[in-house]
Amino acid sequence: MNDIITPNEIRIAESIKNNREHVETTVLSTDERVIARVTDGIYRQPGSALRELISNAYDADATKIIIRTDEPRFNTMTIEDNGHGMSPEALSYIIHHIGGSAKRNEIGLRNGVTNSSDYNLTPNGRKLIGKIGIGLFSVAQLTQSFQIITKRKGDNYRSIANVALTQFSEKSNKISEKNKSSTFKSGTVKLWTENAEDTEYQGTTIILNKIRPQTKETLKSNRIWEAVFSSRQEFEENGATPIDPPKYHIGIMENEHYLKYIDNESRSLPWEPSDEPDEAFKKLVHCVWKNKENSVGNTRVSELFDYYLKMIWDISLSIPAQYVEKSLFETPFDNQFYPYKLSNSPKGQAAPINIKVGDKLAYEIEDYDEELQDFNVYIDNLKLSRPLLFDKLPITNHAIDKPMVFVGSYHEKFEGKPVEFTAGPLKFHAYLFWNSKISPVEHQGSMIRIHNASGTLFDETFMKYQIQELTRKRQVTCEIFIQEGLDSALNIDRESFNFSHPHVIILTRWLHNSFRQLTNANKSLAKKLRTSNKDVKKAVFKGQIDNIVNKAWFTAGNDEFQKPPTVRIIDDEYNKPSSNDNNSILLNLNRGNAAEISNNKLFNKSKDINPISSEKLKAITSILASYGLLESMSEVRRNEMIYSIYEIIVAED
Repeated sequence: MNDIITPNEIRIAESIKNNREHVETTVLSTDERVIARVTDGIYRQPGSALRELISNAYDADATKIIIRTDEPRFNTMTIEDNGHGMSPEALSYIIHHIGGSAKRNEIGLRNGVTNSSDYNLTPNGRKLIGKIGIGLFSVAQLTQSFQIITKRKGDNYRSIANVALTQFSEKSNKISEKNKSSTFKSGTVKLWTENAEDTEYQGTTIILNKIRPQTKETLKSNRIWEAVFSSRQEFEENGATPIDPPKYHIGIMENEHYLKYIDNESRSLPWEPSDEPDEAFKKLVHCVWKNKENSVGNTRVSELFDYYLKMIWDISLSIPAQYVEKSLFETPFDNQFYPYKLSNSPKGQAAPINIKVGDKLAYEIEDYDEELQDFNVYIDNLKLSRPLLFDKLPITNHAIDKPMVFVGSYHEKFEGKPVEFTAGPLKFHAYLFWNSKISPVEHQGSMIRIHNASGTLFDETFMKYQIQELTRKRQVTCEIFIQEGLDSALNIDRESFNFSHPHVIILTRWLHNSFRQLTNANKSLAKKLRTSNKDVKKAVFKGQIDNIVNKAWFTAGNDEFQKPPTVRIIDDEYNKPSSNDNNSILLNLNRGNAAEISNNKLFNKSKDINPISSEKLKAITSILASYGLLESMSEVRRNEMIYSIYEIIVAED
């Protein structure tokens, strides 16, 4: 397609202009500017490109993918997987049909990238992540020049493609009047095959040459380091507060061969060089929570790490990988959280789950399927896992002393309704994990996983939840696992959704309803626990007071088999002394009217005294009685003295 008006376009225009109410039927077509922009890079960050290549490897049924970034230089990158590889036909197709995915159709079956019984599955039965057919060209975010080396099992050759993408520019691609036949060229490709001795080998390797200068600057965290060094210079010159470097970083090059020393170290990492890749990544995750324990504010990965480590973190969140420990649904219950089941009713409430120790929350989800495959991703010396922790979290001073977990599911088949209105069936399950502190801050929000992959990361707005629950929004991590539907709602970069899509509307409504249920349950539990804690504290305090009184009673030489006298504060006219209440001391705190006790004219002054002060006053009275100091006093004098003590107790500091 080019900008020249074709004869067919002229014919259609003339036809509808000269023939009223005559209908012409034609097809929509895409200008090559669109393709040029796609190949020039539609993704926001370098990590997005690596995420897309990882998804491609997953769709090729790879079990292992190794990425080498050449950090901290970032001159070249290689991405190698052990997936099925591509035939020359499949490789040629993706080169010539950007945006025309060979997956999920008969072409994909013919090229060996789709399951024969279900076009939505890989040959080995995984649910396909890719759909549009532009994932390979995400590398335009990183470089304009790359090589693809691919081979299928059993072939005695490998296929190779050298791709040189053209940097898109409206000015450079503008059609001149002199050369109206010019078209937009996305780049050039050289294709060939070479003999391969190892016929059993399969997989694809992508080599990225000459990483873009601006991409290298980003990966090297140049802006961060420039700010650090500039602030230190200002500190020396003007005494301005310097900016601290990231606590963990891969260092910065002094020149092409040596790392620059920063505060007596060339790089700062939470793992040791001798650590295995999986152990190294665990240490990366745990250092975030450890930093939270040692700091007052909330931990931000973007402040704790340099750009490279933050990119690693984001990629690990997005890929279909195992959790660094266990998923929340698969974690055995050991009273480490309060479990609730979410209701799908518009006005429903979350109900506490009666779960046995050792059971899993997965049992609460109908047709639960975690779908985590044997898929291992290595970036440099790290083996990636989802960096989410749900167990053995630090204790906080919140009234709710451990996390609250809300699980739920939704399945709508839309039977008998047109697909164009419903977008087909929608099925998902989810959890909302409440904790008084969520670390890091970037995990506050909701994340949607389609077939266990995500490009959206956490949305702190919870899909634009309008209710002003700012505090609770900072206390919740939510993951929604789509089992069927929604993928057609993804925008082209897979990093955002079309919010007018029917499935997004339903999912948004469900999430907002679930967050409301969480809020109500959270408030109710906090109130209940606060009341319970007060009662417990009061009981403990009462026990301490009783011990002091009993000790004074015995120390004063009283009968050890007799209890100290009971002290009662008269509340109202119905709280009258009984005829057999001989071992009680009655107090009336309405000063000046103590004598009226005998006339049964009692007052409510004591209702104003708080329970702690009341217990202290009764204990003091009992101790005075233990030493015989009240025996010779008249009732009026005794109440006057006790009232003076009461005034001292309740006096403000």
